[in-house]
Amino acid sequence: MKVFIITGASKGIGHALATILEAEGHKVLRIARSNPNQLPNLMTLDITENQASQTIMNGAKPFLGVASEITLINNAGMIGPIAQIGNLMQEHVQQAITLNVTAPITLSNAFVAMVQDLPITKNIINISSGAARKAYSGWGIYCTTKAAIDHFSRCLHAEQQTKAFPIRVTSLAPGVIDTDMQVEIRASNAQDFPHIDRFIDLKECGNLLSPHESATMIINYLNSPLMSSNNPIADVRDV
Repeated sequence: MKVFIITGASKGIGHALATILEAEGHKVLRIARSNPNQLPNLMTLDITENQASQTIMNGAKPFLGVASEITLINNAGMIGPIAQIGNLMQEHVQQAITLNVTAPITLSNAFVAMVQDLPITKNIINISSGAARKAYSGWGIYCTTKAAIDHFSRCLHAEQQTKAFPIRVTSLAPGVIDTDMQVEIRASNAQDFPHIDRFIDLKECGNLLSPHESATMIINYLNSPLMSSNNPIADVRDV
């Protein structure tokens, strides 16, 4: 049995990933702050809360004895605050760093502690962004938090090379996807985000990936030889 732990799994990419994997017969533990569709296997939890990582791992532990492979997908994240540096509110900065950086690091730490010595295939996929690798005016916090996760993934990957039963790690850019995050981007203004016209054009020209398309590409990457490569920084279009 393949077991998946997916954050942000009530909508967007996370929901699409979980739905595809469930249809394939795998065990999926969905994590989200809300459960609008009343899904029976969704743990309603704010992953930025203290002890959230341990609560999630406790939910996964019953499946460790029967798992042939286990994967943590750190998908939950936020685009905001979209603003020029100098106009940022400290509260919004802290919120973004907590969700985009602290939570996936804490979850990865708890996951590694739980599964490190299991002699099965183990994976951590951190959902990154092209913004981790290119600077965008107005996205100072988003770019920074995603770049932080890229470098965390490099460090974790380096550590795992010395382990008896290493965990495969990737920080994976999922493409530009038609989700609520894109709605938020298009609702910003050019003064805060000078690149807004590009994202409006992507929507109007039908050039955004659907969540299902992106999720399929993420799964294809996971199942490809690239998941075992020496470069933990990747893009779904690499496959």
